[in-house]
Amino acid sequence: MRRLAQAFSKKRCWLAFALAFLAGCQACPPVGQCQRTITAGIHPPVLSRESGASLGDIQQTSAWREAEPESPNTSAPKVIPISLDTVFRLAQDRNGQIQIARAKLNEAYLDHGLAKKAWVPELFLGMGGYRHEGGIQDEDGRLIRSSFGALATGLELRAKVDWRDVVFKRFSTETKVWMQRGEVQRLTNEQLLEASNVYFDMLTTYAGLAISEEIERKLVELQDQTLRLVKVDSGLKVEAARVAAEVQSHRIMMKKLKDGAFSASAKLKYLLGLDQCVELVPAETHFAIVHLVDANEPISSLVDRALTQGPGVHELTGLLASIERMRCQADSSCKWYLPDVDMAAGEGLFAAGRNSTLSSSNRFDIGVHLKWNLTEALLAKEKRRQIESRIEQVQLTFHDLQQKLTMGVYEARGSIQSNLEQMKDAEHHMKLAEESYKLSHQRLRENIKGRSPSEVLLALRSLGMARLEYLQNVRAHDKAQVRLFMLVGCLGCNNSVTTEPLPSAVQGNPSVGARMLPPVETGTDEKKTPERQAP
Repeated sequence: MRRLAQAFSKKRCWLAFALAFLAGCQACPPVGQCQRTITAGIHPPVLSRESGASLGDIQQTSAWREAEPESPNTSAPKVIPISLDTVFRLAQDRNGQIQIARAKLNEAYLDHGLAKKAWVPELFLGMGGYRHEGGIQDEDGRLIRSSFGALATGLELRAKVDWRDVVFKRFSTETKVWMQRGEVQRLTNEQLLEASNVYFDMLTTYAGLAISEEIERKLVELQDQTLRLVKVDSGLKVEAARVAAEVQSHRIMMKKLKDGAFSASAKLKYLLGLDQCVELVPAETHFAIVHLVDANEPISSLVDRALTQGPGVHELTGLLASIERMRCQADSSCKWYLPDVDMAAGEGLFAAGRNSTLSSSNRFDIGVHLKWNLTEALLAKEKRRQIESRIEQVQLTFHDLQQKLTMGVYEARGSIQSNLEQMKDAEHHMKLAEESYKLSHQRLRENIKGRSPSEVLLALRSLGMARLEYLQNVRAHDKAQVRLFMLVGCLGCNNSVTTEPLPSAVQGNPSVGARMLPPVETGTDEKKTPERQAP
């Protein structure tokens, strides 16, 4: 009976387990539905450093991420309006190279602060002891057997001061600070100049794309008109083929321009410390002529401003003054009478005794050691020559910097004036090309004798080249303005930035390229947009 009861209880347990399993399967949704429910309703835990998560939690989180299906990124990229002011500010605040240089400058300041505190003595807290058992030699040379020990604990103060070394470290770290400040200034100007150049390249590419779109539309119109003429005169097939080849060549050029715009945008994002996922959109409603510095100012005045407040002038002046103070300190005669000081002082509990007994008492010890370094007198001339050599190097570097600043001012000012004259010639060229295109198109439309699609094609090609040439002159002018702006030391000044819109001949069709080149009415060449504050 007992065996039968046991077998019956086992069967009842198995039966209950099977019923529970079947009930659970009926209650659960299908596998796909269950997976969608888990994915949509339960999210993996968010771990942080402050939460104190363990390795098991991290592994569990990674398992959740692996099990969760990847959803397609349907969110649109973040759009950031960009302008010349924004380029300057972001490049100064977020550029990687500038941030590294500033971190090194901060380290140089910390080293200089530690060098000022090189005279601070060292303070120790600890304990020590010793024990002796067995033979030992006394003052008469006899061997005796003894058993004794001692124990000491307390504070110990040690100081080793070399006044010449303290002064040298302070001046050495000070010169490193000035050198690192010059490095920060150099990198800042280089990165800002490169970022502004890339920004102008991007604007020029966008404006060129707008012009190319209008030229393409006119080319397509010419192609359709040529195909209609071919139906009347089959001898114009060569003209249709020539126009079709020009359309295809123009579309290839537009693809290259788009690739150039994408490359310039990616490089600008890197220089500004932005994520490559964002989209840069020019904040300017039109590609304009930038005016940062008055190029009509006398060249002597611009050179004086560059030599007094140009990049690197203040840092080299401070470095030269620091080395001069170091030389005065080296020539000082009182330093030979200052000794090197070694001092040690300690106080604490001291215990000593024979065998295993110890008697304790307070103990205070102090020791002072003064010494004069005679080698300093022998090497004084060599060290003075070394300092004079460093001063000469800094002076030569400062003179070379002055020459570079002067050359840069002359080059930038000459480039600004030259490009302004070239823009006038290019504007006149655009007007002539526009008139030539209108007359050629009119001759072809009115079917005047001697007309041909090639004539319109050449006029249209000349018009597009004239507009692109004008844009290149504007880009060169804007880059020269930024160079002169930095050379005369106006980067930290509160100067106004004015922009002048391009003439209507460059804008082309108002309906094309409205993002960069909106419609500009005739006679707005002398108008200027409201002033903006420079960074």
